[in-house]
Amino acid sequence: MRRGGFTLIETVVALGVTALVLAGLYGAVLRATAARAYVTARLDRVAEARTVLMRLAGDLEAAVAPDPADLLGSTGFVVDTPPGDRQSATLLLTTRAGRNGMARRVRYGVRTAPGGLELVRGEGPAVTSTRPVRVDVPVLERLGWFRVRCLADGAWYDRWTEPALPAAVEIRLGLEESAANPEELATIVVLPVRRSW
Repeated sequence: MRRGGFTLIETVVALGVTALVLAGLYGAVLRATAARAYVTARLDRVAEARTVLMRLAGDLEAAVAPDPADLLGSTGFVVDTPPGDRQSATLLLTTRAGRNGMARRVRYGVRTAPGGLELVRGEGPAVTSTRPVRVDVPVLERLGWFRVRCLADGAWYDRWTEPALPAAVEIRLGLEESAANPEELATIVVLPVRRSW
């Protein structure tokens, strides 16, 4: 007759099976934690880009046509995408967005940084319309692309240097997380009709 209990071999086998199950669970927990961290970081990045896109849209919604009395020769509303370059547009405008409603010149552009491309914003008084006076401040790092197009007379233009405001502006921000899986945010902003100083 056998006594109650386990033999040494049964105990070792049970411990081995338990170790294998625990190792599998540990690997699953590590993978789930890494996936959660990746998704959280990506969502934070998209939220940051949406905030920048909303600020840019606010500047565009409060855009004003150049002051006809500007003796310095305002360059007006400018969109410039270098030929063959689909990553780095420049947007220059006069806007009344902000707390005090004072007109000021704002420039968005792309520059190369150690981590890749970054979207920068420069700002200055509207009287010095030839260039913003404040140094460009990075507003979005690790940028994939910044594309701007203007709508006028039913056609889209990659370049705009007319003295009048276009009817609408399309902004596209690309977030280059990986070459195989880029994220893009886009918006179209309808500009004010004949808004001036």
